Amino acid sequence: MCCPVHLCEIPVINFFNERNELISGHLRNSAVKKIELRGMLYQTQGIVFHTVPYSDNRVIAKIYTRSFGLQSFIVTVSRTKSGKIKSPLLQPLTQLELRIEKKEKSHLHAVREITLAVPYAHLHNDIVKTTLALFVAEVLYKSVKEEEANEGLYEFISHSLQVLDISHEGTANFHLVFMMNLTRYLGFFPQENTEGSRKWHVLRENAAAF
Repeated sequence: MCCPVHLCEIPVINFFNERNELISGHLRNSAVKKIELRGMLYQTQGIVFHTVPYSDNRVIAKIYTRSFGLQSFIVTVSRTKSGKIKSPLLQPLTQLELRIEKKEKSHLHAVREITLAVPYAHLHNDIVKTTLALFVAEVLYKSVKEEEANEGLYEFISHSLQVLDISHEGTANFHLVFMMNLTRYLGFFPQENTEGSRKWHVLRENAAAF
């Protein structure tokens, strides 16, 4: 004897209802995950410390930002004339205006827009200044690790680079004076020796120039 039609349809309806609930729940969870993966957009300034190739057209850039300290960014570099981000913008110690997407639970963030903040006249085309800049960039990359804002340190680096760029003489010892002054922000600046007749007049006078 055949079952009544309405009795046979009950388990089928329940099955489809449960299946639809599972699918809807999965879609809701996926949407939540997508929202969590998206970061907040910020506008800030930054100084390029170091870059490492990641793929054919992408690099990982270590950039010291005014608002967040040292951060790692994945940057897509264009090789066409119409591209927005060109490789010269990521030369060591280039000062940039950045529009970034920062993810709270990630150590690698995205760059949406990059423009030049402080154009240099000589830093990247004068062989002596370029050599000094590469050395200073390596020192900063190895020594500055804080991932939080430090307005004083950012201003010191930015101002020092602009002084180096426009200086016509007296740059031979720039890297030495720069490193001495950098120790103020790293916590081990040498104290002046007040004992005896000899004091740090030379270092103090050189430091005053930057």
